[in-house]
Parts: sequence; structure tokens; C-alpha cells
Amino acid sequence: MEKYFIVTDQSPLHKDYTEWIDNIEKIRILANAFFLTNGIESTIYGFYGENLCIVPTENDLVKLDKVLGKDVRDKLRPFKGNSKIHKQWIKALSDINLKRESKPYAPMYFSNCSGKLTSRLFDIDDIVYCSFKNEGDIETPEGMIEIKASEFWKVIEDEEEKMLGKKDVAI
Repeated sequence: MEKYFIVTDQSPLHKDYTEWIDNIEKIRILANAFFLTNGIESTIYGFYGENLCIVPTENDLVKLDKVLGKDVRDKLRPFKGNSKIHKQWIKALSDINLKRESKPYAPMYFSNCSGKLTSRLFDIDDIVYCSFKNEGDIETPEGMIEIKASEFWKVIEDEEEKMLGKKDVAI
């Protein structure tokens, strides 16, 4: 069974999701400043465990190749744990008492979960949406409003069209 929801601010999932989004923004701001300070050109970064990773530019490769680990996926390379840059990143996080948070796992907010579980969790225009599928019945958690599948997918289609429109304009 699969159901679709709007997650209202009355739901603990909404609070946790919003805090996660805020955390991503704080990490982004810190990463931008950190990259500037350390002369890192790349604007594409991610994490592998606790390690900061970048998709290095040609100049980054010249400057940083010795302190970058092997490609973990899609050209994303972590800074080696014993490197000066890795240690500076950890210190930068510590200095502002920031740690990277994980995205909330939506199935944890549902009761009566059984068998295979899948979920989606995202926001569009400040509305948080969730879908949840499992092999048993799904009870609507407090603070969530069940919506029709067609409404859920229409929101996604409209957003994709909007994004494609923006992409076309930028070309």
C-alpha cells in the first residue's frame, strides 16, 4: 500500500525536516567560505561519511591531488583524513558548533510498518510532501494530511515543468 501526504507543521517530521534543511544551508555557507579561504575552486561538494568531498577542477587537481582520496562516486573525491584541509574543515565545523545532520527517515514517523518500505520526502514552495509505501496498512500520522496520488504527482510534474522552463530561459 502506498499513501501520499502533506506534512504540516503539526508533525514532528516537519520540524525535523525543516531543521535538516536549515542545517544544509549552514553547511553550504560554511563550505563556500571554507573553499574561498583555502583556494578551492570546485563548487560541487558532498560528503562520504564525515569526510568533505569535492569534484575537483583542473586547478584543484594540480593543487590538491595529493590530499584527495580516490573517487567515491561521480568524480567526488574525499579529502584524506590526515590532511591539513580535512582537519581545518573539522575545526571549522567545531568552531561554530555545527555538525552535518542526516535527512529524516520518513518511515520512522509511521506506525505499523512491515515488509519492504519506501518513502519520498521533499518540499516544494514551502510545503513538505511525503509518500510512504509498505506491505501493511498505513495509518495517517498526526500532523499529516493524506492527499490523492494524482495531486502528489501533479505537484511534482508542475515543479519539473517550472524547472525546465527556468533551464530553457537560462540557455
